[in-house]
Amino acid sequence: SNSGSDPGDITFGGKTSYYFASFDASMPDLNYGKYNEAANSPAFKDIAATAEHWLELGVDGFRLDAVTSYYTGVSQSNADFIRWFCNMCRAISPDCYIVGEAWTDKNSIAALYSSGIDSLFNFPFSGNEGIIRNTVGGFIKASDFVYAMMSSDETYRGQNPDYVDAPFYTNHDIARSAGYYTLDEGPETKMAYGLSLLMSGNSFVYYGEEIGMKGSGKDENKRAPMYWSDDSAYPGICAGPPDMDDVTMKFEPVDKQEQDDLSLLNWFKQVIKVRQAFPSIRSGRVSAAEGVNSDVIAAFYKETSGEEPVLIVINLSHEVQNCDLNDSLAKEFDLVAVLNTSEEDILFKDGELQIPAFSIAVFTY
Repeated sequence: SNSGSDPGDITFGGKTSYYFASFDASMPDLNYGKYNEAANSPAFKDIAATAEHWLELGVDGFRLDAVTSYYTGVSQSNADFIRWFCNMCRAISPDCYIVGEAWTDKNSIAALYSSGIDSLFNFPFSGNEGIIRNTVGGFIKASDFVYAMMSSDETYRGQNPDYVDAPFYTNHDIARSAGYYTLDEGPETKMAYGLSLLMSGNSFVYYGEEIGMKGSGKDENKRAPMYWSDDSAYPGICAGPPDMDDVTMKFEPVDKQEQDDLSLLNWFKQVIKVRQAFPSIRSGRVSAAEGVNSDVIAAFYKETSGEEPVLIVINLSHEVQNCDLNDSLAKEFDLVAVLNTSEEDILFKDGELQIPAFSIAVFTY
């Protein structure tokens, strides 16, 4: 047992076995032994050989599953293991990228960043009870989203100044996000991913989220095949998992969304285009635009060394909002990008911003 607890009796495959399995009886945990002795253990040697094999083939890095469970319930030992793994990989390929899944709270994630790992998925912002969902759903203030980004960065940076955040909204273990907003016809689902994609770091998107696929309950339902078309003869459509329930999709399939300028798919393309156009969006540190932030407006600066800063203003309400930016913007700032979830225009003149419901305005020098 990695945790030192009694594994108990587990019946699997018709036999009673004795081993530690923190997830399922079919998945026995590896026994790494005590960390200070583990570098010489067979498990560590096998892991090192496997990593070396793939890195030498040209793999750019690894996504590590369940990094809280190498030594179940022992955070420091988990951090020690991750440090060993990262150092071992970097000795083979100095530029390899390693991102870990730590499905836990902000402070526990921060403790694992002390390992020197490049990235850990930012779980507090994800899922149906996370910061993004609570912001778009109106359960917390729009300004709280800004302060949450600032707090997250400060906490993680305190453990690893070189960390790269890994924001995401859903994954294969979480219910599809289109189901979070029952009455939404598109704007709220779009805005949630607008928030996620405008966060700093390496942004991750689970397939099918860019078209608003549905799926909840058992794992098979969350892993339905990509909804390329509602024509079963469309090339490239694969079968779903054998035990998947019938899932009625909320939004159109890919082939129809491609033809609709206001579709969720084209919204994703537009947000990513803006993200790529301004390096400060991808890697900048966040500071609040205090005079603009409100219950329904999230306004924040993003700045990174050597690049032009940006100011992002987001209307998270169902109504048009008017914002006076004269006290927040230097005169040389201009409106350079707009992201609309409707056909209404974003207007900016003489420091006054008129921003429609669920829309985003980007300013820079």
